[in-house]
Amino acid sequence: VLEMFIEFSEKFTISNLGKRGPAFASYIFAVAIMIVGTSFVELFGFRPPASDINFTIALAVMSFVIINAFGIYYTGFLGRLRWFFKPKAFMFPINIATHVIIPVSLSFRLFGNMFAGMVVMHLIYSVTYLSFVIPAALSIYFNLFHVGIQTYIFLVLTLSFMEETVVYGTKR
Repeated sequence: VLEMFIEFSEKFTISNLGKRGPAFASYIFAVAIMIVGTSFVELFGFRPPASDINFTIALAVMSFVIINAFGIYYTGFLGRLRWFFKPKAFMFPINIATHVIIPVSLSFRLFGNMFAGMVVMHLIYSVTYLSFVIPAALSIYFNLFHVGIQTYIFLVLTLSFMEETVVYGTKR
């Protein structure tokens, strides 16, 4: 089963980054396992780490560093610097601002959605404290399906930023 997930992460990164995809597959796999694995603690009544802003900021900063490190690796330092002046030189401040916003965007999006899912589950638990069928069914949705969707969104956004940096930053 683990091998299937690893192959899926490699195919997933190759579909987004082309021949450079396998270099990112291990990072994408590790982030997916981290988000999904730590979110399962909510099934046991604990607060999931993804509903804490510090956890999501750490994931976003890691993604930001990986994006820039591989951008420099594939395009060189000057190529990476040149990327900020595309398509015209006057775009430099706008490109810097949009690039600095990447970790903020990734972390707040993941935090907001995971925290909202946790709050909704706590509201359902408090309203239906005598019943266990309704919270159990909704818990499956919020702890499995919702976490899967948020993980997928985080990974797709990370890969799209990597694609912009690595694939479109190089000369074809």
